Amino acid sequence: MGSVRGWWWLAALLGGCALGPDKSQGPTTAAGQVVEMGTNKPLPNAQVQVWAFRGGGVGGSGGGFAALGAPHLADAQGRFAFGFDAEEGGSYRLRAFRDPGYLTNWGYDVGVSNGQENNDLRVPVQAPAWVRIQLVDEPPKNRISIYISGYEGNGERISHPRDTALIRPCIAGLTKSINWFITNDKGLETSAHQDVDLKALDTLTVRIPF
Repeated sequence: MGSVRGWWWLAALLGGCALGPDKSQGPTTAAGQVVEMGTNKPLPNAQVQVWAFRGGGVGGSGGGFAALGAPHLADAQGRFAFGFDAEEGGSYRLRAFRDPGYLTNWGYDVGVSNGQENNDLRVPVQAPAWVRIQLVDEPPKNRISIYISGYEGNGERISHPRDTALIRPCIAGLTKSINWFITNDKGLETSAHQDVDLKALDTLTVRIPF
């Protein structure tokens, strides 16, 4: 019986040695490249930010991701390499950004393994583009409001519109539908839309007569 206990003790000892030190925390490195989505081209001089998950209480209150420290500058080829200390049980993600509006949207962020060397990472960013909404006031001038949507952010309602131009952001490389709904002084609504396919850093004009 004693020999059986001895074998169990030896097996447990060897098993513990095989597992090695806990790698779920401690020094963590991240190295890779920031690239444009769609083209896969390197994005020079981007900033790479580590985001850390902060666990909340009951119902998730107080939780969420927050930026960890300062962002790290990539080189002229979009390459980066840096380290940080991961906490046990923490969750860490990488996002990148650069003027005039390049950004890694949530859902495309890149995870890292705590306490490990994370190499050959590719952090994608979506390129910005813009639409110029050109409002043209035409007879009969009885329009009360226009509601416009389809670009980034929420739609917007403009009361008693006049001739004007609005510049609004979009994400390049995606076909977007710019929609508008015009309400006249009798409460009747008409609608129309225009599909736009924006290239990186382009500005496209959408003319809306009303």
